[in-house]
Amino acid sequence: ISYPDVSDPPYSEFDGDLMTSYALYCVGCGEYDVEELRLNDTPIWLSASGIQSGFEGISVQIVPPGQDVTLFPLNVVTATGFQPAELANTDPAPVIINAPNTQVKQVILDLVFPSGLYSIYSSKSKVGERSVTMVAEVRPVDSAGVATAGWSELWRETYTATQQSQIRLTRRIDVAPGRYQLRVKRTTATITDTATGADQVYLQSVRAHIHGSQSRAGVTQIAVKFAASKALAHLNSEAAAAAEAERA
Repeated sequence: ISYPDVSDPPYSEFDGDLMTSYALYCVGCGEYDVEELRLNDTPIWLSASGIQSGFEGISVQIVPPGQDVTLFPLNVVTATGFQPAELANTDPAPVIINAPNTQVKQVILDLVFPSGLYSIYSSKSKVGERSVTMVAEVRPVDSAGVATAGWSELWRETYTATQQSQIRLTRRIDVAPGRYQLRVKRTTATITDTATGADQVYLQSVRAHIHGSQSRAGVTQIAVKFAASKALAHLNSEAAAAAEAERA
């Protein structure tokens, strides 16, 4: 039994109440035959039979040396210096998405409605829909962080819900390869009277999918994708992984 290290920073994405997490583990140098994978001492995958009963929300890929990880994108980085903030209907201070000498091909935004998104009718006897329109703009910058062109709209979405509990969303947005500054705002006014509903929304994190290889030379890796549910609530991308493996 070996306890592989995490070889890339784990990350998660959200769609309402569904969370999907991604983790990449390194078994060791050279090629290994992996017989079993456990999380927190719980067997979840066997080479002979695949994913075990009760863990259908998990996907596993054994990645031999030099082969591509196909289960999810690698090279996902968090914008340096970004701080979570509530979206306002004014332009915020911009944040640089990626480091010098890197090329981002996809911007990843994590958004949170901490109190949900809904309206309360004047009679206060019925909960109804509430909509918020959000806009992301980018402009290219050079290696020193100096803008080389003006702002352009990258993404616009009007999100509608009738939910009185937290909502978390992840949005992946393709962009022409480059280095960028980003700013995100809302265009609809924020509810100020909680008796009439809730629509506060926060930009929780800014990440980028950077151009780079999907493979690692000379090592065997295990890619794990977790589609979280109540059945998998005790497992996540930071759970301790154990693999029964031997050199091929």
